[in-house]
Amino acid sequence: MYTHLVVTVDTEEEGIWDGNYKRRNNSVKHLYQLNRLQDLFYKYKVKPTYLVDYAVLLDNKAVNCLKKVYKNGASEIGSHLHTWCTPPFEEELNIKNTYACNLPKSLVKKK
Repeated sequence: MYTHLVVTVDTEEEGIWDGNYKRRNNSVKHLYQLNRLQDLFYKYKVKPTYLVDYAVLLDNKAVNCLKKVYKNGASEIGSHLHTWCTPPFEEELNIKNTYACNLPKSLVKKK
């Protein structure tokens, strides 16, 4: 019998849970410590999937941290759509539009 555990990590910008949705200049400095979390995954032989958003991809240091754990096969990388920080910015910035399901399908496809 096999037991499987799927671990996904939302890998995103800081400050969004207080309603501080910004289009640009989002901090992702917390990801510079990603190796600390990854060390736990190594210890327990877990291969996580890091779900990254656009704000993370704009930060070279965060990307390099992710590359280190991806290149050695210790993780997988997936995408995570945050509408407010992913171009194109055609929608009004408000709480309703932070949910992709509230945007036109054509705009979601562009993002």
